[in-house]
Amino acid sequence: MPTARVPRLIEVAFPAHEVGVAARREKSLRHGHPATLHTWWSRKPLGAARAVVLASLWPDPAHPDCPAAFREEVAACLLPGQEPDPTALRQAASDFLAGFAPWERSRSRWHQETARRLVVAATRGGREAPLVVDPFAGGGSIPLEARRVGASVFASDLNPVAVLLCRTLLQEIPAAGPGLGRLIRQAGADLLTAAGQALGDLYPRDGADDQPLTYLWARTARCPDCGVCFPLLSKLVLEDTPRRRVGLLLRPEPPGLGIHVVPLEQAGPAPTVRRSEATCPCCGRRLGSAEVRRQLAARRGGAADAQLLAVVTATAGGRRYREATALDREGAARAAQALTHLKASDPGAVPDEQLPAAGTLGFSVRGFGLERWGDLFLPRQALALATLARLVRGAEEHLLQEGAAVAAAHAAATCLALAVDRQADYSSSLCRWHTTRALVNNTFGRQAISMVWDFAESHPLAAGSGSLAGAISWIAEVCEALEGSPGASTQVRAVSATALPLETGSAQAVVTDPPHYDAVPYADISEFFYVWLRRSARGLHPDLLDEPLVPRDRECVPSRSGGRGGAHFEQILAESLGEIRRVLDPQGVAVVIFAQRSQAGWVAAGRALSAAGLMVTASWPVATEMGGRLRARNSAVLTTTMHLVCRPREGQAAPATEVHAEIALRVQERLALASGGALGGLDAQAVAWAAALEAYTPHGAVPGLGLDEALEHASRVLATLVSGPLLSGGLDPAALLAVRWAEGADNGRLPRERALELAAECGAALPDLVAAGSWRVLEDGRLTPAPALEHALRLGSEPGSSSLDRLHQAMSALAQGGTAGMGGFLADISADDGLWALGQALLAQRSLAPDEQRLLAVVLGRRAEAGRGRGWVQRLAPPGG
Repeated sequence: MPTARVPRLIEVAFPAHEVGVAARREKSLRHGHPATLHTWWSRKPLGAARAVVLASLWPDPAHPDCPAAFREEVAACLLPGQEPDPTALRQAASDFLAGFAPWERSRSRWHQETARRLVVAATRGGREAPLVVDPFAGGGSIPLEARRVGASVFASDLNPVAVLLCRTLLQEIPAAGPGLGRLIRQAGADLLTAAGQALGDLYPRDGADDQPLTYLWARTARCPDCGVCFPLLSKLVLEDTPRRRVGLLLRPEPPGLGIHVVPLEQAGPAPTVRRSEATCPCCGRRLGSAEVRRQLAARRGGAADAQLLAVVTATAGGRRYREATALDREGAARAAQALTHLKASDPGAVPDEQLPAAGTLGFSVRGFGLERWGDLFLPRQALALATLARLVRGAEEHLLQEGAAVAAAHAAATCLALAVDRQADYSSSLCRWHTTRALVNNTFGRQAISMVWDFAESHPLAAGSGSLAGAISWIAEVCEALEGSPGASTQVRAVSATALPLETGSAQAVVTDPPHYDAVPYADISEFFYVWLRRSARGLHPDLLDEPLVPRDRECVPSRSGGRGGAHFEQILAESLGEIRRVLDPQGVAVVIFAQRSQAGWVAAGRALSAAGLMVTASWPVATEMGGRLRARNSAVLTTTMHLVCRPREGQAAPATEVHAEIALRVQERLALASGGALGGLDAQAVAWAAALEAYTPHGAVPGLGLDEALEHASRVLATLVSGPLLSGGLDPAALLAVRWAEGADNGRLPRERALELAAECGAALPDLVAAGSWRVLEDGRLTPAPALEHALRLGSEPGSSSLDRLHQAMSALAQGGTAGMGGFLADISADDGLWALGQALLAQRSLAPDEQRLLAVVLGRRAEAGRGRGWVQRLAPPGG
């Protein structure tokens, strides 16, 4: 085993760009992928987890004190027949990590065996498997990959849903042995048969050649003027694909409103709801947001009395859309009556637990009257899920009677319970109908629960989108993909990361992905699944599912509604990192994965690291997230996650001047190495903040320099690195003035005399810029640039003459039409590297209003996502290079 001062490979070399490419590609691969077992948020791609675990266990073969046994094994495995120098060995190890990262390599026997051989050689002479610990295990990506490469694993989480997923992946599926996927398919077929007998008549056919697949609904509002009850429709399109273009026509037909399925070109005239404000399609009366909320709140969100609009059916001629019939409505009405009887005989059959309090991050439905988890479902959806949960409760006993082994029966029954959860995800009144793909979107298209006006109800017993048969098949494929996967001993525990049941110094590596400040309200949104798991799998996992709700008091997430602010996050994270330091072998490293766009989140994380006595020795940005994902399309979000490599702190207090200089050096180094040189927007800022932690955390104290000030300094260094080349030439006068203004403005304003001097220095005619509307003269005589959107509005649609003009136009296009509206504009100006450098400089200087900062971050992030050319970072050379 390497000594304490031999760096691990991840401290000196890591193929972040190649791993990021594989990680992003993996996001689009589904069948058999463990992520498809069940929804969990912010999962780490398996390829990235695999590479990080290996790089954390292996010593740097180029270091003079690297154990000879490991060096020899690297040469034998990766460079056979050669006599490589140490640097070639390091490169070969890094190249192996990059080659093993793609999903299709995850089951490669050669890669697995080579990885395990090198793990053995790196660890105490191979006498025992190294222990890898993940105390924030979540969906289980990191422990699953640690197990795959031959490490012993300890995985824990406070959230019972996460623990159940880890237990299933890491213990139950391996213990069941070969044939589990086949057993799940057989048991699933029995479940479908029983469910069909109990529920089949609630989904009637309107003729033999008419199999309902999806029911399209809308919540309703009543017009105060004409009295018509009308559907709240955010769109009138049902399908717009090359094969079919269909929409809805709303037409006054006394005594009410007629709703017809028509060719799309005849649909209209317009949606009836926009941003919580509704318009009556009969008389044109506008209902304000407060009125719409009042009406829905009086009806507990309006799911129980929603209006059935149309039905998607399978016929001999293919899929078709038809108007809802009396028979369709009778089926839904029978389900409502049956649900009433079920609640009378079994009051707990449908989740009646309270939703998280109003104001909870990620929840915007309480203001519409949804108070309990059961309110999120149509009566027929709630009845179907309650029936499936009841049937699953008897699945294990049935399988045992059929002769299944105990471990296999338990695992299969657990997987069927997870299938019910998957069905719930596609069976709430928050599921949208995807008009360009003609399928049901699940509830959690993003990590939040927000109001949906018009929604889709999947037929759980049919073979269409969002069906139970599909849920069972997805899970069976995961089990089949994991069959025969090797692994060492594995522990999965439901414990807090602040109190790990492990011996001091027992872990050779800790690799973990703690909550990223307030990015995901895990406990709150996971209760959507927890309440159904209690009804289907409580008997299988009583230790996890006994409490009424998910524990959250010790959750490492700030919560405004729960009274847990940034100080709570910092305290719990510091305690958790202290436990990580305790269980970490003195020779080991901890990798803490962090992604946060706010400086407050980074300050809290940095303080927690310092309080735990950990220092950051390296940081790597890995582009694991897709910029085109639903949450990122019109939001300023990160596409990279920072991997902070930590060791117990050894440094002493240092003067502020020394740390300032170190921050500047580290920021420049890390940006030059970052992810293929194509970072943009907030991702570059995150790289700079992580570099600041590398410079700051090795010291026990830095008199006169707080952590928040250190991060501010990193931002200034970033701004200087970006704007420096711009100021030396290549920018037009108006854009150059914007950069110089951002450097020296006081609260976004400059005295008139200084503004005129600065404009003259830049070669800009300030009176002309004021006349053109790009600058303003304020009442006190000071000058400031006009708001970006106001400036863009005056410019119109023709590209402006200045880089600043065109940047503002891109921001305006985003604000008006989302990223779709911006796409054409981006294509027209994608070759203008100076424009994007200008945008990054303004973002780094943080001189814009918050809304403009967000728009600018999205523009820059989408440019980097599109991959049109390499970004500005490539032009930064390492110091001395």
